[in-house]
This record gives sequence, structure tokens and C-alpha cells, in this order.
Amino acid sequence: MIEKQKTQYKDEIKLIDIIRVIWKRKILIIVGTLSCALGVAGINFLIPKTYSTNMVVQPGILKISQSGAEKNIYIDSAENMKAIIAVGTFNSHILQVLNETAKKNTPDKIEYKISIPKNSNTLQIVYETDNIENGITVLTNLKDLLGKEYEKLVNYHKAQYELETEIKKNEIKKLEADKSAYINNIKNLEKRILQLENEIGEVNHSTKLLGDKRDRFLSQNANESNVLSAMLYSNSIQNNLTLANDYKEQVNEYRLRREEAVLGLKKVENDIADIDENIKYLLFQKDSIQNIQILQAPISDLKPVKPKKILNIVLATLVGLFFMLFLAFFVEYLSKHKVTNGGSASN
Repeated sequence: MIEKQKTQYKDEIKLIDIIRVIWKRKILIIVGTLSCALGVAGINFLIPKTYSTNMVVQPGILKISQSGAEKNIYIDSAENMKAIIAVGTFNSHILQVLNETAKKNTPDKIEYKISIPKNSNTLQIVYETDNIENGITVLTNLKDLLGKEYEKLVNYHKAQYELETEIKKNEIKKLEADKSAYINNIKNLEKRILQLENEIGEVNHSTKLLGDKRDRFLSQNANESNVLSAMLYSNSIQNNLTLANDYKEQVNEYRLRREEAVLGLKKVENDIADIDENIKYLLFQKDSIQNIQILQAPISDLKPVKPKKILNIVLATLVGLFFMLFLAFFVEYLSKHKVTNGGSASN
């Protein structure tokens, strides 16, 4: 129990010693800490201000989905665009523009901060510079050069759609010729059917007249002349009936051919309608092809991102405080060690 109390007493003495050292060296600690804070503050004013210029772009759309199951197809992925920009594909041209137009602070090299937000197909491009005009110039030129780079791909895919459209239009021309042929064939068949039906009507009328004359001869006194005339009329009637049957068979054949031609015409018209819809779809997809989309045009923050003066001063104050505390205890240790060694030497 006594040892425990002694231990607690010693701990309290140590805590008091710490406080005493801090109080004793307070001038050193305060002055040193303030010196660090003021020194960093002074350095902050000497460091050039850095401004951030931002731009958000998205790859152009190559094909628009017309069903919920599919997704839009982009002309390129955000990852590929990021790689193209990051390797400095356009930097030499942009630097040349800057050298020709910038009045001051022309950079030696260009570096971007590029990020792709999660679950998105967009690029957030940040360029930091000490000159706002240079930042706008850099990202504006980057935007234009990206557009020119992908314009080649856009024109290529549009040309492919135009080629497919021309092929479909040529198919329609061939089908239109087939359609005209079917229509003319149907008209000729209907004309021929009408002629045959008229012929059948005339034959039937002639047969009726011949039958009436035959009946008159048969109703008269039976003699050799009347019998011979009746036989001649009967032969003529039989020939007319045979001819009428032949005409009817031809009519049935022509009608069958006309039905086949009508079916063929309907098929051609359906094929033309399908191809016409296909052409409309191709033109829609062609017109839907887009170059890169600028979701946010280059814009600079008027407030500098660097140096972060308040943060730097706070960090310098904390670091200076800890350092001066360490230095205070180190000086106290040296002073005690000197006194101890001095007392031992005099003894």
C-alpha cells in the first residue's frame, strides 16, 4: 500500500515537472511556434498561386439502343480517351499554341489530372496552372484536338451507314422494277381474261342462235333438206361448245396466273416496305453518331487551389508546437545534466 502511494506521488511529481518545464520554457515555445507559423505564412505569400481549370467530356455515341436490354455503344471508352490524353498525344501542339499566344508564364510541359467517376463513362480533366488564361487555352485546345481526332472515326462510321443505305436503295430500285413488271403482267392478264370472257359471251350467243334455227328446222316437216340443215346446225353448235370450253379453260389458267402475280406483287411491296424501314433506321443511326460531348466547357476557379494558406499555417503551427515542446524538454535536460555534472565535479 505504501509503495503504491509512493508510485502515485512520483507520477504526480513527474506531471508537475512537465508543466513546470512548459511554463519555464513558455517563451521559447511560443516564440518558436509563432516563428514557424509566420515563416510558413511568409513562404505562402512568396509561392505563386495555382489555379485549377476543369472540363468534363464524354465519348461520342456510335449507336443508340432502341431496346431496354441493350446499351448505347460509344465511339470509344473513357479509359482509352484517358490513355490518349495522359500519354501527351496533343501536348506538343498545345505548347506550340501557348508559345504563340501566351503573354507570360508559358509552361515547359503539360500534365493533367484525369479521373473517371464510378459507374460513368465521362472524364473529369483538371489542369493546374499559375495563369488562368493559360488554363483555359490548354483545355480549349485539348477539346478541339480531341474533336478532330475522333471526327475521323465519326466520318468513317457515317460513310459505312451511307454505303449500306445506297445498297438498300439499289435493292429498292430492283424491286420497283419487279413491281412494275408484276403490275403490267396483271393488267395484261386481266385484259386477256376480259377478251376471253367477251369471246365466250359471243360464242354462247352464237350457239343460242344456232340452237334456235336448228329447232325451227326440226319442228318443220321432216325432209332430207331439213334434216341435213339440222345436222349442220348441230355440228356448229358442238364446235361452239368446244370453243367455249377452251376459252373457259384459258380464262381459268389466266386467273390462276393473275392470282400468282398478285401474290408476287404483295411480296415485292412488303419487301420494299421492309427495306424502306431499314433505310430509315440506318439514317437514324447515322444521324445519331456523335463526336465527343463536352458536358462542361473549360472553366477556371477564381480561387487558387495552391498554396492552401490556412491549412499550411495550421500544420506549421502544430509541427512548430511539437518541435518546440521537444526542444524545450531537450534544453531542460541539458541544463539539469550540466548542473548535475557541475555539482559532482565540485565534490
